[in-house]
Amino acid sequence: MHQNIAGGIVMYSNILVPLDANRQDDYWQKSPLQQAIEIGGAGASIHLMTAIPFHWMHGFYPDIHKHALVKESKAKLEAIMENECPSNIDVDICVDEGGAISSDILKIADELSVDAIVMATHMPMVRDYLLGSHASHVALHAQCSVFVVRTTACSKILVPVDTNYESDEWLEEPLQLACEMAQRFQASMTVVSIIPDLLLRTGNGQLDSVVNRARDKLDAIVAKYCPGDLHIDVNVIQGGICQEILRAVKEQSIDLVIMASHGPVLKDYVIGSNAAYVALHAPCSVFVIRDES
Repeated sequence: MHQNIAGGIVMYSNILVPLDANRQDDYWQKSPLQQAIEIGGAGASIHLMTAIPFHWMHGFYPDIHKHALVKESKAKLEAIMENECPSNIDVDICVDEGGAISSDILKIADELSVDAIVMATHMPMVRDYLLGSHASHVALHAQCSVFVVRTTACSKILVPVDTNYESDEWLEEPLQLACEMAQRFQASMTVVSIIPDLLLRTGNGQLDSVVNRARDKLDAIVAKYCPGDLHIDVNVIQGGICQEILRAVKEQSIDLVIMASHGPVLKDYVIGSNAAYVALHAPCSVFVIRDES
């Protein structure tokens, strides 16, 4: 389980880092591991894994070649571990000989009871919008927090906040994490609440009243969970939740979105979730903080 340690900093103690051992680009190997080390700190356990989709090789890929591929993949992970991991972090290696990559990641995450998954992904492309991506699939289905890494930059952080819940306790972790990262990297930080069009259409057209109430609640949430000496821009806007988050990412050149999400429920598998949608479409890194309540 993740925990808050000295100074209220949100840290994770058991982290899964899926890597593509066959990629030559160092970014795909080093970037997610570096981010995992950042959010784990001393004493964390990190599990490096790679998934080999032997399901589509079945019947035409000789077993001897499969064994060689597994051995080679394990050796690559061991080299990454030796070169990149500090000695005070416990690291182990897993090569999963399974089926679909995202399903294997979720299976291993469940078996290891990890509290965070950190994985690199490319910028969204057309085929991702049609078929989805491994990262967005994991962000939708994982029971734990998921950090989708697209860039190492961290100069502008966006935190979307839903002010419609009676309790705001589930917003403590994403806000504290965003504040810590903003202070650590001297990044600007924006907290935004989005009022859905549907809510306004059923609100008797009292736009100013709805916006003012949302702004007051958002100000109170920021004051409650964020340090007073940190400058934070606070904004309330109207529109579609995902569309407005992505618009803000583009217009403000955001590097990192940190957003809370409930545990996956049935409707998410049918119509998707806001967090998974943003993780799929955003041209920046997205950290989905899973609500465990």
